[in-house]
Amino acid sequence: MRRNYALGIGALALILTLMAASCSLFAGGSSDSVKVESLSFSKTTLSLGIGGIEYLQLTIKPADAKKNAKVSYSYDDTVISVEADSSGATVSGLRNGSTVLLAKAGKHSAACVIEVTGIDPVAERAPYISTTTPVVEIEAGTTKKIIVSLSQGSSSEMSRFNWSIDKSSIATVEASGQNGVITARQNGVARITVTHPTCTYPLEVLVFVKPDNEKAVYLTTSQNIISLVRDGAKKNISVSLVNGEDAGQNGFTWDVINSAESSPSVISLMANGTNAEISPMQDGRAVIRVSHPKAMYPLDIKVRVVTLIENVYIDAASTRVAVSGTIPTNFSVSLKGSNRVNEANPADFIWSIENPDLCDISAYQNEVVITGKRNGITKLYVSHPAAKYPKEVMVFVQDQTEGAVHTGAYITTTQNYIRTKVGMDETELLATLIGGDPGDEANFVWSVDNPEIISLRTTNGTTGIKANRSMKFSIMQKRVDGTAYIEPLKEGTAVIYLSHPKILTPTEVLVKVYPEYASFEEPLVIQGESIIGLVRGTNYTTTVHLQGNAAATDEAGLSWKSENNSVVTVSGSGREQLITATGNGQTFVVI
Repeated sequence: MRRNYALGIGALALILTLMAASCSLFAGGSSDSVKVESLSFSKTTLSLGIGGIEYLQLTIKPADAKKNAKVSYSYDDTVISVEADSSGATVSGLRNGSTVLLAKAGKHSAACVIEVTGIDPVAERAPYISTTTPVVEIEAGTTKKIIVSLSQGSSSEMSRFNWSIDKSSIATVEASGQNGVITARQNGVARITVTHPTCTYPLEVLVFVKPDNEKAVYLTTSQNIISLVRDGAKKNISVSLVNGEDAGQNGFTWDVINSAESSPSVISLMANGTNAEISPMQDGRAVIRVSHPKAMYPLDIKVRVVTLIENVYIDAASTRVAVSGTIPTNFSVSLKGSNRVNEANPADFIWSIENPDLCDISAYQNEVVITGKRNGITKLYVSHPAAKYPKEVMVFVQDQTEGAVHTGAYITTTQNYIRTKVGMDETELLATLIGGDPGDEANFVWSVDNPEIISLRTTNGTTGIKANRSMKFSIMQKRVDGTAYIEPLKEGTAVIYLSHPKILTPTEVLVKVYPEYASFEEPLVIQGESIIGLVRGTNYTTTVHLQGNAAATDEAGLSWKSENNSVVTVSGSGREQLITATGNGQTFVVI
């Protein structure tokens, strides 16, 4: 008997840009003995602060084509600076704005949409928690996964998140590190709070459990963490009451909280309806609370005011440095931007390394000596009290013989959340080691934190132990696969940890086992690329697939529509669609 289901709607945001101020880079050989079949960046979107830096790895398929691939890069050089080759690009934020970093080899291209903001990363270099899903709408009896991240934090701290929910009768949350799975119980509204020991502010996520035809009413804003400079410019902000029909400008209340974490004397607030103007008054923190009678929860906006000494910046000859073998590498910076930089004390430079397991640093004033320990990529930070922003430098440690770890490798799995129940057949879990060589599949290490809930067997690697091997590898675009089978034993929750000697951080898979009498169906989900960058006049073929309660014939029912044909047009049917850029701007393709 065929099952009935509701088809979800997915959207692809297509960013198309012709840049007035642009820059192009070129990397690679002069001939293509093996043709490039595809290009992809490690990220399709990237957010940077002014002075921030990130490394985007470029994957070229097949791997044999990388050696002679002719890769060109284009971007707006007033927004970012880029140092790139055929392996990837080191991107630095220069000023507020957005651009598309486009890598092209022959007829193939890869794009990353980059946004640079002036939220002051130097005011405190304080980590903060962020998510792309601040509001969750869900029906009773279903589950939904959300992911949080630690901005300005290190990867080693990702397991220290703490999750809680204020109304467990409405919904529950089961979490492991960055991942949280929400299970809706009954209609209502609840609030999830995520904290981290390194963060000043928690992250709050609203959960609306409701029928599919009912709309949730809540307050939202485009920026809920604001940094201002004392004696600097004012900040205009606005809020929206989502699904609050006929609210207009009436009913909004703005207050500055008076508490240990918020001082009303830090800012001056002038509010009218949905809009407000914030004036910085003195150093400190303040929390603005916005409420409306139709919204179940108020909206908190955090504000920090700092004093900057002078518009001075830290300059370096390069945004990345290579440390090879046992030979120490010297690196230096200088202060620029004012004729008063000579008055600054060079002893006030502060140096730090993001991952001390990869290299040691020895600093003296504006110079540092870097000594490699293990292969990998990390960041070097340097700040000075006279500079508005710190300087971030990518450090590539290579050719290390002791404790070498291939940090270019990482593990992906077909599922990171598994639902099963007592008595069900084994669930197959496939894992892929990106950057692996033939034979590496034998070195997967699978472990379970709660073996009473599930049993695990594998055809690749070992279970229940940790590997301890010393290896040396170069970063390459290869992959090997491994398979495990999960058998549910009793009701409860377990976490599978999957590691390998070539990676630094294990991959986690959350398994929820329901009682034998439980009944659930997989929802039908459309999966595919969420953001695509195109240049006017070019086209791109994209493919989506159905996951969950889908029959083989359901793909014929996929419908594609461009919301703005003057920007892009679509042609095709089923899973595959040809997208053509006809103009400038951005729009959505709704599937």
